[in-house]
Amino acid sequence: MVSFFKKNKIPKNFDENPQENIKEGKFMFAKEKIKKLFFSFGPREKYLITLFILVITGSLFAIGVQIYFSNTHSLPIEGGEYKEAIIGNPRFINPILSTTNDADRDLVGLIYSGLTKYNTDGEIAGDLAENFEVSSDGKEYRFVLKPNLLWEDGKPLTIDDIVFTIETIQNPKYSSSLYQSWQGVKISTEGERTVIFRLSNSYPTFLENTTLGIIPRHIWGEVEAQNFMLSELNMQPIGSGPFKFYKFTKANSGLISSYTIIKNDYYYGKKPYIDKITFKFYTSEEDAIKAYNSNATDGIAFVSSANIGLLRDKKNINLHEFKMPRSFSIFLNQDQNTILAEKNIREALTYATDKKEIVTEVLNEFGRMANTPIPPNLTKYYNENLNFLHYDIEKAKSILLEHGWDDLDADGIREKIPLEGEESNQQQKLTFTVITANRAELVKAAELIKQQWAKAGVGLNILSMELGELQQNYVHPRSYEMLLFGTILSIIPDPYPFWHSSQANDRGLNLAKYKNNEVDKILETARREVNEQKRIEKYKEFQKLVVNDLPAIFLYDPSYIYPVNKGIQGITPTLMIDSSHRFVDIQNWYIETKRTF
Repeated sequence: MVSFFKKNKIPKNFDENPQENIKEGKFMFAKEKIKKLFFSFGPREKYLITLFILVITGSLFAIGVQIYFSNTHSLPIEGGEYKEAIIGNPRFINPILSTTNDADRDLVGLIYSGLTKYNTDGEIAGDLAENFEVSSDGKEYRFVLKPNLLWEDGKPLTIDDIVFTIETIQNPKYSSSLYQSWQGVKISTEGERTVIFRLSNSYPTFLENTTLGIIPRHIWGEVEAQNFMLSELNMQPIGSGPFKFYKFTKANSGLISSYTIIKNDYYYGKKPYIDKITFKFYTSEEDAIKAYNSNATDGIAFVSSANIGLLRDKKNINLHEFKMPRSFSIFLNQDQNTILAEKNIREALTYATDKKEIVTEVLNEFGRMANTPIPPNLTKYYNENLNFLHYDIEKAKSILLEHGWDDLDADGIREKIPLEGEESNQQQKLTFTVITANRAELVKAAELIKQQWAKAGVGLNILSMELGELQQNYVHPRSYEMLLFGTILSIIPDPYPFWHSSQANDRGLNLAKYKNNEVDKILETARREVNEQKRIEKYKEFQKLVVNDLPAIFLYDPSYIYPVNKGIQGITPTLMIDSSHRFVDIQNWYIETKRTF
């Protein structure tokens, strides 16, 4: 041992702790022996030994990692920023003014709170309201506020703010687009936390009105009506929702190019995990997709099925599919073309329409076939027990031939077979014109239907144009034979505006100019029926009558496609009434995580 320490320096404190130093000496001796042994091997032996050690070390590490992940689970934690691309620009981040602009509604839904809100099941639940009740006659709605509610500036939120918001809407000087929906509603208070609405007539869908965001009286009460729409508060709001305004930037054009919101520390509900959300605004869907593909954003507010193929790096994208109570149909105007007044023609056209192919080829499977005026996404109200006319091209041909339509000149389009004694040189062609908006999805659907009907010997001309021109020159005056268009209902549906005969004029939305006295009576009664089950039965009977009359060819119910990077977790697709409802469970979204045993 002495000779060993001569070659390897004796520790200075050897005499102080001899036992420990003897152990150290033995270790150093063993280390030296192993070192000499290793270097005595040839290159091949050294390589194999090194490889063996690496394999053993790697295996032990892998086993350790596996044990760690098997005995721990990931939990969301606070932090992170989500960036989203939106088509359009915000103008009024104010619940009283923001009913038609998607960018406004998205921000309003995150910054403001209502008495109620839609939950993840698509049902209306309390929000600012701790509870609410509806009278047996459906004419009184009573809400009790949660205690100790605060605005984001720390000021108390009270029933005075509720009254102020509704009275502002009811005042025509403020030009709220919600004015009509709150007319005839009387508001009163009881105690410090109860607000009461009284209606002159029962109206079950009124409950949806109460999802309206409430604005603060101590802020807006000082703004005169003539300055209401001009106030900078419309872009720098004070709300009570889960997020609050932080900053925005403007482009050279003066339009807002980005808008950032951060967590509201005074929010009464579950606090969001995500610290910050930044919205970036683009003029087109294609520009929004380019921003996503260049990693400028983490998600896109909406992508049409036709543009899904433009998204890159699909393995890192979740295409969240939300259901909406909307559908697209071909509305048949029998006044513009008397051939459409023949029910057998409408039946043949329905049989000749392959809806499944439309869902596959046009929607890329992001949607469902439609068969009635109420979408199947409204499960409780949808009547699936009807005799639908499913695609059957041979049946379509048979009906047309049976009722005097044949391809007499072999040009692929059927003509009316002349009756005995009629001249055959003035043959009536079985050709129609469909009008639609100049949107890729709608034009593609129309072109596919044209191909499908051609197999039955029916001609179809397609006329597409910008939405504004379509509405002004064709929809309002009902100047079309066929209209390929969409309709949307509320989660508590009221199809009255689309199918009651009083709505067949240019100011209404009865696009097929449909008239049926029995349907009118059902719609009038159902929209005032307080008992939900009775209302459901009435709407199922309504669907039965409409499906039998065939005033339209119901085509498809498209899904709302929401592409988001997989790094943003916790998103649960739900049934939603408009695009802002994709944030209904924003408190559960997260980016950062930690593992715990």
